[in-house]
Amino acid sequence: MRVVFASAWLAFLSTVFLTAFVSPEPVSAFVTTNPARNTFRELKDTAQDGMNDVVIDPGLRLDDSETLSQFWKDALSLGQRGQDYADSLIYDVAHKADPTTAVRLHGIQNTLQAIIHGTEDLKALIVTQVHDESFDDFQRGIENILANILEELKDRFPPPYHAPNHAEREGNVTLVVNITEEALIKFGVEHGMSEEEFRVRLDPIMKNVEEVIVAIGDLAEQHPYLLETLLVSGVMLIIPESWFLRPLLRLFGMSPKVPSKRTFFGGTIPKGSWFSYLQRAAMGHWARKSIKKTILGSILGGIGLIGAIFASCGCV
Repeated sequence: MRVVFASAWLAFLSTVFLTAFVSPEPVSAFVTTNPARNTFRELKDTAQDGMNDVVIDPGLRLDDSETLSQFWKDALSLGQRGQDYADSLIYDVAHKADPTTAVRLHGIQNTLQAIIHGTEDLKALIVTQVHDESFDDFQRGIENILANILEELKDRFPPPYHAPNHAEREGNVTLVVNITEEALIKFGVEHGMSEEEFRVRLDPIMKNVEEVIVAIGDLAEQHPYLLETLLVSGVMLIIPESWFLRPLLRLFGMSPKVPSKRTFFGGTIPKGSWFSYLQRAAMGHWARKSIKKTILGSILGGIGLIGAIFASCGCV
C-alpha cells in the first residue's frame, strides 16, 4: 500500500510537470485547479520575466498595412537581440548543412553585413550634403520612389507559372537594380547631393544587393527548406538600417508581405511564421532552453526530496 501511495505521488508530480511546462492546454479540471500546477506556472512565468522586453502577439497575421507596420515596430524594438537571433538562425542551419552549403550561407551573411555597413556610410553622406530638408524628409522621398518602383514591378513581373532558374533570377535582379539605382541617383542630385559621391556610396550597396538576392534564390532553389530561414534572418539583420534597406529589399521579395516574392525566390513563407520568429527572438530561444533545464532539474530534485521524506517517515 505504501509503495502504491508513493508511486501515485510520483505519477502526480510527473503529470504536473508535463501539463504545466510542456502542454499549453489544461488536461482536466483536476490538473487545472490543483495548487502544484499553479506553482509551476508561476515558476515558469518568473523565469521568463525580464527576458521579454518586447511583447509580440504570435497570432497576428500580415494581411494588411497595419499589422505589417506592427511587425516592423516590434522588429525595431528588438534591437541587437534581433540581429543576434538572426545570426544564430544562420549559424544553426550552417552547422547542420554540408560544407559547401555552409560556406554559401556564411557568404550571404557576410554580404548582408557589407550592405548594412555601406548603408551607414550612405546615411552619413546624406546628412552632410542635404541641407535644405531634414533627413526624415529625404528618407520619405526615397521610400516614395521605391514604392513607385514596386508598383511598376507588379506589372513588369506578373506572378510566374514556375519558380525562376538562375539565369531568369539573375536577369530580373540586374534589371531591378539598374532601374532603382538610377532613380535614386536622380533623386539625390535633385536634392543637392553630389552625383559622383552619391554614386560612390550607392554603387557597392546595389552590387551587394544583387549578389545576395541571387545567392539566396539559388540556394533556396537547391534547398527549398532554407528559404524561410534565409528571408527571415535577412530581414532581421537589416533592422539597424531599415530606413533604406527595408523598402529597397522589399523590391526583391525580402519582406514579410510583398507580391513579387515568387519572381525572385519561387517560394512563400506561412503567414504566422514571421511573428513567431519575432516572438522567439524577443524571448531568447537559447535562454528558454536553459530555463527548461533548470526547472526540470528543480522538479526532479523535488520528486527526489519527496521520496526521501516518505522513506524517512517509514511510509514506503
